[in-house]
Amino acid sequence: MADLTYAGLLSEIRDIVKHTNVMGERLKERARSLEESAKDTSSVAEMIAAMNVDKDTVSEAQELAKITSGLSQATIKTVGTCDTAQRQAIATGDQARTTHGGINERVNRSTVSGIHNVSRDWFEQQ
Repeated sequence: MADLTYAGLLSEIRDIVKHTNVMGERLKERARSLEESAKDTSSVAEMIAAMNVDKDTVSEAQELAKITSGLSQATIKTVGTCDTAQRQAIATGDQARTTHGGINERVNRSTVSGIHNVSRDWFEQQ
């Protein structure tokens, strides 16, 4: 990371924002699917209970529905984590633009030849 440039930082941040957005959407879809499966399993448990199937089988189906619903809820919490990571990445990008954007703009507008080849050590000494 020592060779990370301003443009590289912004590129990395854009990649993180894009990746967390994609993952968040995938997780939301997975959570919906899990919740739908939990409801279906619960309905099956009710149907087999109505057919006088043994209580252990009905109980197992009900437990599976609860576990699947819990997994859906955990997935939704993970989506929240993706959202948080995305907001933090956006804030980091905003801070980088605030802190370094002006410097980058001035260097790019500079008429000094070789300005991009100046040693970083010189900037640190100044």
